[in-house]
Amino acid sequence: MNENVFDGFAVKVFLDEDGDYLAHFVEMPNVSAFANTPEDALKERAVAWQGVKESYRKHSELIPQASLLRTEGNSLNIPEESQHESQ
Repeated sequence: MNENVFDGFAVKVFLDEDGDYLAHFVEMPNVSAFANTPEDALKERAVAWQGVKESYRKHSELIPQASLLRTEGNSLNIPEESQHESQ
């Protein structure tokens, strides 16, 4: 699945206690989707994200943006386009 579908948000997929796969954005865990397989959970998450963005647009609200910088352990993840802009 193309990562642009999630607009740069980090996605976590895990098996829940009911045996379903749950997918959510790390930065927005309250918006999630579930399915019988990890792949289907990601597909459902993409559909849910489109619905969330539609709702924000409908209410003239700003759509949340993924962080440009994310820390994981001792490293920073900087989007490639940001790296090229600074050169």
